[in-house]
This record gives sequence, C-alpha cells and structure tokens, in this order.
Amino acid sequence: MSKEVIKKLQKHDQKLEAISKKLDGHDKKLEAISKKLDGHDKQLASITCTVVDHTERFDRIEQNMATKSDIRDITDTLDVLVKFTQKKDQELTFMGSRVGRIEDDVKQIKPFVGLVH
Repeated sequence: MSKEVIKKLQKHDQKLEAISKKLDGHDKKLEAISKKLDGHDKQLASITCTVVDHTERFDRIEQNMATKSDIRDITDTLDVLVKFTQKKDQELTFMGSRVGRIEDDVKQIKPFVGLVH
C-alpha cells in the first residue's frame, strides 16, 4: 500500500476514535437520563396510586353525602312534623282547659243529681 493510503487510514482511525469517545459520552448521558426516567416512573406510579385512592374516596363520599335536594326534603318533612306537633299541643291545651271547665260544671251539678257523698 502506498503511504498516502496509510496516512488516510490513520486519519480515519483518529476520526473514528474521536467519534467513539463522543459516543461513549453520549452513552453515559443516556444512562443518566434513563436513571432519571426510572425515578420519574416511580414517582408517576406513586401519583397514580394516590389519584386512584382519592377517586375511590370521593366516590364513597359522593355515594354517602346528602344533596341539597335531600336536605330540602328532610327540612320540609321536619317542618310538617313541627306544625303537626304544635297543632297537637294546642289541641291538648284547649282540651285540658275544656276538661277543667267540664269538671267545674260537674261539681256544680253533683249536688242536684244526688251524687255527692
């Protein structure tokens, strides 16, 4: 082989060595990036588990919570019961005073009917 060919081959060898060193550097950078991605994958898995857990908890809360409509129904029912109770209380008060007047009337009538002992 001629000297020129050998010189060219040596230049090519030098260039290939430089390229090989650059590739080694790139490999190291890619390994570092890969490690970071592994860490991110673990974080993402943790975040995903947390989101799933919170979603399940929200579903349970949603199933068990009272809506505005439910509370409105309850308060409407309580209002009806309170009115009913007030009405019954008024009726009992009226009946109590009426019974008292009837007892007074009976006491006054007893001597005339002959029931006094």
